[in-house]
Amino acid sequence: MSGALVFPRDIGNGLTLRVVESDAQAEEVIAINSEMHDAGTGDVVRHWFYQDHPNTAREDWLFIQDQETGTAVSTLSLIPLTWVYGGHPLPVAELGFVATRPGYRRRGLQRILSDAFDEMALSRGFSLAAIEGIPSFYGQFGYEYAVPLIGGFDLDYDRVPDGPTLDEHNGHYVGGGYVFRRATPGDISALQRFYDASIAGLDIAAPRSHELWDYQLSAPDSITFYAPVMVIEHGDRIVGYVRWTDDDWEDRLRVLELAVAEGPGMRERILMALR
Repeated sequence: MSGALVFPRDIGNGLTLRVVESDAQAEEVIAINSEMHDAGTGDVVRHWFYQDHPNTAREDWLFIQDQETGTAVSTLSLIPLTWVYGGHPLPVAELGFVATRPGYRRRGLQRILSDAFDEMALSRGFSLAAIEGIPSFYGQFGYEYAVPLIGGFDLDYDRVPDGPTLDEHNGHYVGGGYVFRRATPGDISALQRFYDASIAGLDIAAPRSHELWDYQLSAPDSITFYAPVMVIEHGDRIVGYVRWTDDDWEDRLRVLELAVAEGPGMRERILMALR
């Protein structure tokens, strides 16, 4: 961070604005995310702190601490991203993992954190700030709706045609000459090619680094934050992949990414991924 940014800061009323600098402080931020969101979110934050997320450092996490109890009572994080707009890379600061304990709400703590976030982003030369959040709420902090939130499409289970069968020997799904299996770090080069090709014609896109692919694919199964990635093989060649998540509200899948090799058999590869 820039030397112009000084933490901790006493903000009055027995509260201090800090960035995470120790394991004890990391545990406080993990706890507030677990309690204000859910245990799965806390697991993700723990993974980011202790497994060296490739984009985000501990010092990117802001929190407000009750001086008497040492408890984190409000928090958010700055997640460094790169977007490409019209072929030009832009450094973007994403505001994420926002949480405030009920007893400390309506005190303007998120505004204090948001102002500190803006200071941090400006000092580090970010061109844009972004958030996947509630438009009516974050409008008070200067955010405007810019691009559709969460892409992909929904697929009802009852509309999926009969699909491949499970080979219990190796856990792969097979059918029509294709094999469908969970991606591993060894697949990253192929996944990267498909991903890069899929975003090449977009006006706004977010490149994904080899390091981020590896970080997500290497995460333990208990970390459900990262959407599963399944690769499609034909012979000894990867011919596509699909990334999906369950819909929390409906009996269906949300297909987030789908990329397959073009040419003969393309339709069957797409159907294979959806099945």
